[in-house]
Amino acid sequence: MLVKVLVTSAGALLGQGIIRSLQQCRIPGLQIIACDPDPHSPGLYWNKGSRLLPFAKDPRFIDKFADLLNEERPDAVCVATDPELSLLAANQRELETTYNTNIIVSSPEVIRIADDKYLTYQFMKSNGFTPPDSRLPRNGQELVGLYGFPLVVKPRIGSRSAGFHLVNNQTELANAINAVPNAVIQECVATKDEEYTAGTLY
Repeated sequence: MLVKVLVTSAGALLGQGIIRSLQQCRIPGLQIIACDPDPHSPGLYWNKGSRLLPFAKDPRFIDKFADLLNEERPDAVCVATDPELSLLAANQRELETTYNTNIIVSSPEVIRIADDKYLTYQFMKSNGFTPPDSRLPRNGQELVGLYGFPLVVKPRIGSRSAGFHLVNNQTELANAINAVPNAVIQECVATKDEEYTAGTLY
C-alpha cells in the first residue's frame, strides 16, 4: 500500500530531520515528497520525489500548495518552517477536505501564542510555569528594578537570535529598544558559561 507524506521546507533543519526520521521508520510503501523554495536544498535530493514551492511570503503560496496537493494527493503533510504554519493552519480545513489529506499543524490560536515571545511568557505564567520574567518596553524599568543588568532585548516575533541584544546599562537598553521593532525585554537567566535553549514543535 502506497503511503505518501509531503514534507515542506526540505532545506530547513527541521524539514531534514523529519525526512530522516521518516526514512528510518521503514514504513512499507512510504513515498516522501520533499518541497522547498530553493532548488539547491539538500533534502530535495534525499528522495525520489521532490517539488519546488514558493516562499510562504509569496502571494502565490497557497494556490501553488493547493496545486501540489491536487497533483500528488499525499496522505499527510508535515510543515517544517514557521512562516508556513499560520498560512496552512488558516486554510487547513478547506485544503484537507478538498484534497483528502491530513495537514499536521496546530490551531491558529496555538500558533499565534507560540510565535510571540511575550504571549508565550503570559501563557506559561498563567499555567503554572516559571519562564524568564518579561516586559514590554513601556514597563522595562520594572525589570531593571527587580534584576538590574544584564537584561535581554529581542523581537517578540522572530527566531535564530535575529535582533538579540544583551544590554548592560540604561544606555544600551534604550539603544536596543530603539533598534528592535516590537521588542520584548527579558530577565537574563544565562551566564557567560551557560546557555539555555528550548525547542518546540507547534
